Amino acid sequence: MHGSPRGGWSRRSCERSSAVRICGSSINSNIRTSATSRPTRATRRRRSRTVSKELLDKAVAASMKKDVPAFQIGDTVNVSVRIIEGDRERLQVFTGVVIARKGSGISETFTVRRIVNNEGVERVFPLHSPRVASVEVVRGGKVRRAKLYYLRDRTGKATRLREVKRPARPKAKPADE
Repeated sequence: MHGSPRGGWSRRSCERSSAVRICGSSINSNIRTSATSRPTRATRRRRSRTVSKELLDKAVAASMKKDVPAFQIGDTVNVSVRIIEGDRERLQVFTGVVIARKGSGISETFTVRRIVNNEGVERVFPLHSPRVASVEVVRGGKVRRAKLYYLRDRTGKATRLREVKRPARPKAKPADE
């Protein structure tokens, strides 16, 4: 390595011309000396990460909804949201067209758009949120896009989507039969 302009040692390196020792490392730093010695810090950290991941997966699975409503992009839906005012709870219904669905697992969300007083209103709902009481499909829409953001630029009848009739999903039979 080159020295500093004033002739001193370089601060970037602990090496001295052709010295063998490199600053901060040892040849046998990752080798355990005996069977009774403690695991390395990296091993302990890895173990704690896997335990934390398992606990996190259990918590996520417990908080996910079992009966996820079946709706698609372009469907007109009624979303019932739990609103808590003081000590009482009520349901508020938001009706609109599903223009996007994002994410997966516990973090999956969907965006619903409607027009109120000639002004577009969009709300993003977490699919597995306990505040979302229910999602009911009013009518199915036929679209060929995954995201309907182009509806933001349209007004009036141009925002309408073609209706498609989908067969109702059969209800699950009880397991005891």
